[in-house]
Amino acid sequence: VFWARFPTAGWVGGARYGDNVMDERPAPDPVKLASQFDEWVRGETLVGRMLANLKTGRMPEVLAGAADGPDADRVAPLVVLWDGWERGRTIPLEVAKGLRDGGLERLLADLASGCQRHGPPALRQAGEAHRRSPDPKGGGSGRHHRGPV
Repeated sequence: VFWARFPTAGWVGGARYGDNVMDERPAPDPVKLASQFDEWVRGETLVGRMLANLKTGRMPEVLAGAADGPDADRVAPLVVLWDGWERGRTIPLEVAKGLRDGGLERLLADLASGCQRHGPPALRQAGEAHRRSPDPKGGGSGRHHRGPV
């Protein structure tokens, strides 16, 4: 068994490195995801970087949660696009344009505004964290900010 000390998590043990670390990721934040997508729409970031940011921000979980809710019909085409990209069947630009044309920005805005009442628990927690944050930009650390401040 492997044991390691992480500054924020204390002692973490598991069969291999990273086993328990993934459990401590922050909840998905639809506001932050929308911001990252909007950077590509405005031409401020490359399509591959935008998709990587969305994946790191837990977009697959957001889409899966929304697909199980009242927005299932609207989310289904977005899930197909995302899955095509993750499986290497769809090129990144095609996925990005499909997400844009399929209403990803609107979906994320709706999830952000209704996450307290309608979203899955992870999205409700993300909305609560966003509202509690003293940072007007949504509580991010600013480490991944790209562009003028």
